[in-house]
Amino acid sequence: MSRRETDISRTGADRWRDELTLFLHDAAQLRVNSGYLDLVAGAKEACNLANDTRNPQSSHARDWWSLVTDITDAVESCGSGVQAVLADVKADLVDAISNTKSSRGKPEFNTETRAAMRTPTDALCAVLYSDHIVRAAWRDLVNGCKQLSPGGPSAAEMTHRYKTLLALLEYRNVDIASLQRDLIQVLTADKKDSPLATAVRASETDSSPDSCIERCEQLLVQTPERGQWIVWLRFDNAMLKSDADQRYGQVTFYNAQQLANWMYGDKHRTDIFDTTPTELTESHIVRPDPDDHQGFEPNPKMVYARIELQDIERHLAPTAARGLVSVIIAETNPEVRYWQLLGGHLVLAHGKQTTDYRLNWGQKQPLELQMYAQNDRMTANLRALSTFSHTINPASSLISEIARHRSTLACLPEGDSEATIMAAVRAIEHCNVWATNAPNAWHTFARHYLQSSMVRLRLLEVATDIAFAASRTPLDSDDRERAQRLHDINIHVTVRLNGQAASDRGKLLGALPDLAWILIDHPQGRALGDMSAVFTDPDAMRSEVSLQKDRFEAQLQRLIRLRNAAMHGGPTSLAACASVRPFARMLAFHSLTLVSRALLEAVPVAEFFDRYRTRNTELLDHICAGGEPSGLIVSDPVLAIARYQVDTEAGAS
Repeated sequence: MSRRETDISRTGADRWRDELTLFLHDAAQLRVNSGYLDLVAGAKEACNLANDTRNPQSSHARDWWSLVTDITDAVESCGSGVQAVLADVKADLVDAISNTKSSRGKPEFNTETRAAMRTPTDALCAVLYSDHIVRAAWRDLVNGCKQLSPGGPSAAEMTHRYKTLLALLEYRNVDIASLQRDLIQVLTADKKDSPLATAVRASETDSSPDSCIERCEQLLVQTPERGQWIVWLRFDNAMLKSDADQRYGQVTFYNAQQLANWMYGDKHRTDIFDTTPTELTESHIVRPDPDDHQGFEPNPKMVYARIELQDIERHLAPTAARGLVSVIIAETNPEVRYWQLLGGHLVLAHGKQTTDYRLNWGQKQPLELQMYAQNDRMTANLRALSTFSHTINPASSLISEIARHRSTLACLPEGDSEATIMAAVRAIEHCNVWATNAPNAWHTFARHYLQSSMVRLRLLEVATDIAFAASRTPLDSDDRERAQRLHDINIHVTVRLNGQAASDRGKLLGALPDLAWILIDHPQGRALGDMSAVFTDPDAMRSEVSLQKDRFEAQLQRLIRLRNAAMHGGPTSLAACASVRPFARMLAFHSLTLVSRALLEAVPVAEFFDRYRTRNTELLDHICAGGEPSGLIVSDPVLAIARYQVDTEAGAS
């Protein structure tokens, strides 16, 4: 039974409010990622391209075509409210990009055509900063949550609406975490509202849905407060040899011992430091006994940094301070492992009692990794390696090269999306050479050999992840029939694998219709309904496969554009790079895994890739022709290595 056919009269009147609250609380629980470029990231990249200082080239026109396609795609996937607000600026942008094509459709790009792009891109950025579009994005999200009947938005579209709202708020420097808490309190009518939520209440007695939504709108469009803040950071393996403090611009570095002695003994003296941190002497400051988490330690191998920031939002101050001191220290070229910036911070202000008045820093170092034996797949994977024809040895030079690429990708921090993109494409280029001797570009190779498998694995990943989470969802319902059926499904899909509990993918897929019926009034009901329709209706499956192929191509084109810009000094957008980072990583790991598996099975790499592509293409064609959906589940090297397994409390399927 699909969502389109399910009896929606059983849904509660406040189901929409539950779904909206889940978006605000933890959208990751909805387990659907649209893969669209968010509008703000696209607008920033467009502004950067419009102000590019490089000599114009025809290839730059192709960058614009790709970007405008991304922006248009993102706009058309938003709700009707955002589409209406952006209709004129989108049309102007499309008109401007049409001037970069000759009468024969070939790229034409010069100084004049680049200059012509500035007006529509500036207009786009201005609209995205307005209250009008924030209100429209919020209404689109709310209205979408209310539309579960036929014709309502899909889970992927709803995720895109939420991420669009989030991007618009971040563009305005809103404290997202604080705002989300306030919105949830208003939506759930919590009597312990925050002061901000209480301040915007029109009436304590008016709890109608329309009034609730309007109060949330008032919160959404409030201008974040800016101010002057003093941020404290700390360094390990650092010292100031002769001075108690050393000032550079907005930053003052303090000898930890002298600062601690002053703080806990001579705080009224003003002759010890050139820059006396008087905010630490104010009466509301609590001076706890110093340790790793609170106070100021008299550690001779530590240095404290005091950063004065003007006209900035409080929640952005720590990141801005950390970035500033990191640049300063990097310019001084310290010895390796010296001047290590520790975790934690304090945010203070003259005459204000901030939340850090107790001088609680937080963690110096990230918490140690918690090991869970039930999630370790190494034993099974090592056992599987021993079954292959080839055994890895010191002479296995190509497998060592593959391991090096994997290690590089794995070690790059999540925040450095641009470096990840370049490393991923470099790995794919090598795989192109190893598999085909590179008669075509890396992106042609990726499209030809990997599109079908990426689509198949994407369908399987999303469907089984949604079904697994649903099978373990606690029901806040008195409906014993549904509770019992959910319990029965949980038992049915659970199997024992190597002595541990796991979930059978085929059984999870088969349970989708029942799960969609059981949880129709749950926030996950939308995604369950979507997947149930896809796996029970051949027309819906064909539509979903076509959509996923389009998403693959859109992300591939974005990856091409951003990788070329990163490699050749062109303008990029950090947010745009972040949006394609997961796709780039998966494409690279996918390629590397197939090459290594060919070597382990002692099969020519070119032959292995050809067979892999043919098999995945045939599987998709079979499913789209009405074949059994469980046909998607076949032995697959990427499925094992890339960890598409459904995690359980005691293992993975």
